[in-house]
Amino acid sequence: MAAAVMGTGYGAYMAVSLAFATDLLLDPDDHARDLSMVNNSAALGQLVGPLLGAGLVALVGGFWLLFAAAACVSILGAVMTLTVRPKTLPVR
Repeated sequence: MAAAVMGTGYGAYMAVSLAFATDLLLDPDDHARDLSMVNNSAALGQLVGPLLGAGLVALVGGFWLLFAAAACVSILGAVMTLTVRPKTLPVR
């Protein structure tokens, strides 16, 4: 049951995030390149995150610093999202 709920939530998140990203892209000819950058940045977090997490856990001998760092990064990401504004394109 938990896997179904989490899978549904993640699917909705991915659909909305890609729609959000494509709304912000200005040039339709560059959409593929720009979305590949989005994909690479998402994959980079999954590659580097475990290394940083292991380092934080080893540094203090527990998980509290890892959870504190995750909370700070999540809040920072939310604040950065609030600053995004789509640019208007000239009418052709």
